[in-house]
Amino acid sequence: MLQIDLGTKDGFPEYCSNKLNPENAQLIHEDLRPIFKTTNLILLYQEQVLQIFRYAGFPEDEVDNARRAIGKKKLDVMVKLETEFREKLSAKGWTEEQLDQLWELILKQTGYSFNRGHSVSYGLLSYLTAYLKYHYPVAFMTACLNADSGDVSRIGILINECYKLGINVLPPKINESRKGFTAVPESNEILFGLRAIKGLGESVVAKVLENRPYTGLKDFAERSSCSKSHIVQLIKSGALGIENKREKLKTYFNLVIPKKEYKPVKTIPSPKEDTLKRWGIDSSKFTDSDKKKNNQMILELYNDKRKKQFDLEQKLKYEEEMKGYISKYLDDEYLWEFETLSMFLTNNPLKEVKDYVTDWNDISQGSEGVLLAVVVDLKRKKDKNNNVFAYIDLYTVNGIIESVAWSSIFKEYGELLQKGQCIALLGRKGDNNQMFIKKVKNFQVWLKDRKEILEREGELYFD
Repeated sequence: MLQIDLGTKDGFPEYCSNKLNPENAQLIHEDLRPIFKTTNLILLYQEQVLQIFRYAGFPEDEVDNARRAIGKKKLDVMVKLETEFREKLSAKGWTEEQLDQLWELILKQTGYSFNRGHSVSYGLLSYLTAYLKYHYPVAFMTACLNADSGDVSRIGILINECYKLGINVLPPKINESRKGFTAVPESNEILFGLRAIKGLGESVVAKVLENRPYTGLKDFAERSSCSKSHIVQLIKSGALGIENKREKLKTYFNLVIPKKEYKPVKTIPSPKEDTLKRWGIDSSKFTDSDKKKNNQMILELYNDKRKKQFDLEQKLKYEEEMKGYISKYLDDEYLWEFETLSMFLTNNPLKEVKDYVTDWNDISQGSEGVLLAVVVDLKRKKDKNNNVFAYIDLYTVNGIIESVAWSSIFKEYGELLQKGQCIALLGRKGDNNQMFIKKVKNFQVWLKDRKEILEREGELYFD
């Protein structure tokens, strides 16, 4: 069976050789020279196949039939044309060996080929983009990132390319970032756009941009028109500074928690003596001859006692609210960047411990290995027994890796196999680099266990 997977791509070495050494170039048949002369004497374009069919004597409707077969990769249609094709060229003096060689080239076109128009367009585009990438790398990569801004997997690949080019890709900056990725060529940096932050819609970003610049967190909170949840996301993403995010959140919570001041009363509620008694005030101890002065001193003491209780109640209320904010917003700091930007930029916990496990790319197919990952997408399906299993996309140091959790595994580890979870997985490597999951652990739990057994490095530990 003829292998056609490579199509005309396997003719590229011959193309180059013929271009460099035209005196050594060989033709299957001299009649092909006018057809092949512009492509260094090899069959390269779809149009050349059509010219061959015309040369053989096929009418235009059958030439068009061949064109459609090549474009749609219909090998069966081409095979049906073979007998007539051979007969027509035999009549022109072609040998069986020449016919075999030519037909093999034509069938490869069915596997993979270009028409000349596409080739010219792609060629020009390749030269143009190569020029831009070399001379304007920051602007070029920024454009690429903006073009694929909705594809997390593609963004990860492009960011790795930026690092290879010596370009730093950084979290958004509230006074510098635009909506999309922002080029900063003078510092060889690309900033994430504000629109990339989860939870920030177009209208919110527009308001943030409209009210710039901001002098600090308090100024931003007062003038940006952002809600509490928006500001929390901005802080976690690093848009208000990548250092001390936890302290910035506490500072912000301190700004938004309502604060009340005690307002002194001007009169003591009636019945006066009962009220004073409840507050532990004995009016008989105030014996100044000036009754008005006595009443003023009693009122001041009453307000003083009430203020102390009010302040204590406010303090307890503040502490309770702050405790609620901390428990709701300050957990898993190592994941904040990923939660808000869908990737790690400045502090990748997976990268920091990647040497604790064998690189997934070095695991052979069918063998077991460990992946450290964040779940970025999950699709639940049902098997023939109506049990739920899942296809899971994992964000790893090697990019997005697809994995499968069959029903028994998904049932056991379903709580960990959720979007946004940072986990360690043990599994078997299948085709196309995917993982068939066997065991799952919380990343922090796995890391603690792994550090305790580092002295036994060289083996695969999971339990």
